[in-house]
Amino acid sequence: MQVMHARSRGLSLLEVVVSIALMGGILVSMLVAHSRLVRQSNRALLVREASTLADDLLAEWFVSDSIPVAGAGEFASAPGFQWQTSTLRVARGQSDRASVIRFQIHGDNRGELQLLFDTELLVESIRDER
Repeated sequence: MQVMHARSRGLSLLEVVVSIALMGGILVSMLVAHSRLVRQSNRALLVREASTLADDLLAEWFVSDSIPVAGAGEFASAPGFQWQTSTLRVARGQSDRASVIRFQIHGDNRGELQLLFDTELLVESIRDER
């Protein structure tokens, strides 16, 4: 009677190299995705903070009935954030005049100043009494 021994066979070098390359590719793609997630999360936090600052500043301006037409400043409560207003155009109606004011907030993101909040305000101007 002839006994056949099953030959145990391991992985070849090529199979090991291919599996390591696949795992490396998967790890690299996971690190890239994680890095992008962290960057987007940080930006979302900055935009949320800028929106809160804008809301507070606009409320203060509307209560005092004084919106700076061409101004700029920093927030004492939030270092690294700056606000700016500028006149875009003057809208003229039949007897009313209004200015369109751009209001922006920039924030420091890793040493780079980025636009985080941008809106336009329609502000009534003093009527010409002629």
